[in-house]
Amino acid sequence: MNIGIVSKSESYYSTIRLMDEIRKTGHTFTIIKHPEISLYLDNDKVKIFKQSSELHIKRLNGIIARLGSNECGFPITLLRQFQILDIPVINTPEAILSCSDKYETLQKLQKAKVPIPKTFYSSPGNTESFEASAKMLGNKKTILVKLMTESGGTGISRITPKAIPDVVETVWETGERVHLQEFVKFATVNGRGRDIRTILIGGKIIGAYQRIAAKGRFKANIHQGGEPKAYKLTAEQKEIALKAANAVGADIAGVDILSSKDRKANIVIEVNTSPGFEGFEMGTGINIAKRIVKYCISKFDKK
Repeated sequence: MNIGIVSKSESYYSTIRLMDEIRKTGHTFTIIKHPEISLYLDNDKVKIFKQSSELHIKRLNGIIARLGSNECGFPITLLRQFQILDIPVINTPEAILSCSDKYETLQKLQKAKVPIPKTFYSSPGNTESFEASAKMLGNKKTILVKLMTESGGTGISRITPKAIPDVVETVWETGERVHLQEFVKFATVNGRGRDIRTILIGGKIIGAYQRIAAKGRFKANIHQGGEPKAYKLTAEQKEIALKAANAVGADIAGVDILSSKDRKANIVIEVNTSPGFEGFEMGTGINIAKRIVKYCISKFDKK
């Protein structure tokens, strides 16, 4: 079996780990760096080129897609081309798109009755509505402003309600879309903020870890200096994570949860279709790359 890995770079930790685990199975892989790919079609055929060399499409048994939320233009077209050629793709382009647009993610979670934070979104240029949003978000002293395609903790800032007009107008000038969200201050670890990342594969929870923010920061993402530690989910948190992954249609999902100190109040703040491996493996000791490869091979075998 030859497995294609669609990624921006083969030097990413998750991509390296997938390559390592595929080698151990005795199967082969093809790295498909989407910035180097070109597509061609006519009435009779489809061709995919990696720089100047044609990619041997028929040798691919399946695709593992590793895309960030800001990589959803050409790479999605590429994944759909594989689907048209009857090559299975995990995660599907539809699931990736649902999670790349953070408001669309929340829409699907809300429909599935997954608890979410209060969120406000409007058409770019509608400054008056954004000014009024503070009341809807609870008139709190701090509000989160988030880019629609933020990833890895980037594109998120804390602001005061008075700053809303200036901030959103500045963001609009860059061509970015933005939404506002209530700042929920839940459980901390020694005064440091934390969230809970759960990874699911094929509708099953593989494990969870808490990401503890660096001192003086409110973002707990590993690439923002967060510290990973193992975490045991409650029954309610397990149910929420399962419903969230199912709501966006993801085979592989990282579900981020904020929880109160007594763990009875929980909200989902994000679902990621390309969750990072490093923090999870450090925090839990679970070989997540091996689990993903095993699952994908089983799905590709059924092709």
